[in-house]
Amino acid sequence: MTRGGRRGTCGKAQGRERLQQARAFLELARLGVDQPDAPARRRLEQAAAANAILAAIAASDAICCCLLGTRARGQDHREAIALLELARPGSGTAKAKQLRAQSLGRALRVALDLKNEAPYGFDVIGVAQVRKALHAAEALVSAAEDAVQER
Repeated sequence: MTRGGRRGTCGKAQGRERLQQARAFLELARLGVDQPDAPARRRLEQAAAANAILAAIAASDAICCCLLGTRARGQDHREAIALLELARPGSGTAKAKQLRAQSLGRALRVALDLKNEAPYGFDVIGVAQVRKALHAAEALVSAAEDAVQER
């Protein structure tokens, strides 16, 4: 985590709650992507991206709460990337856990790279970017589900 970043104490119960929120955001994101061609499709894809980003953030919090007992609470969500990489979720060797944590950090970074444009921007996010955010959120939610079961 970067210097000056804020953290909030949390545990398994909060991790489970954040996982439930992540699942709900992910479900809404999938609905927005799976709409047939419609006049509002671009806006639905924009909303899908925003929900995928929220799912990724909530899933990251769930992982960190369950495995570290803390989560990033600063204004810059990117602080969560470094914290997430410390969580080392999953099973296997220390190296395998490190690689998985780095992969999850990259997934969160992908989602956060779209954070300002999806919910706040005027430019329409392309469907490829929406799908990237959705894929990143799916990876993080899956890892959060595993983290809730660990220990």
